[in-house]
Amino acid sequence: MINIHVYIKPKDKDHATMRIGYQRPEVTDHVPYVATNGIVIDLVGSGRPFLGMVNGKVTFGVRSVSCPEEYSHNTILTHLYEAEVQVEKVKEALKEFRRKIGRYSS
Repeated sequence: MINIHVYIKPKDKDHATMRIGYQRPEVTDHVPYVATNGIVIDLVGSGRPFLGMVNGKVTFGVRSVSCPEEYSHNTILTHLYEAEVQVEKVKEALKEFRRKIGRYSS
């Protein structure tokens, strides 16, 4: 079962693009989550998908139920130092997160 599907890739040295293609509602029940590689998966105040630095940590923000529909599937361009390295770390963190959710969701 797919619980969250994310399109993420480096755009250049210091930028990345990301878009949440699909997200099951129960994903938000499992955040905040800190992956073993230090990437944080959480909600941000606006409820919109997010990728960037929060309190000095690379943070991937999942979409919350409060996110307006017109923003829920937008592609986001974000400034991210060493984007290629950070994108790979985010992908690893999302795999780990999906496995965790898979154990606890029905």
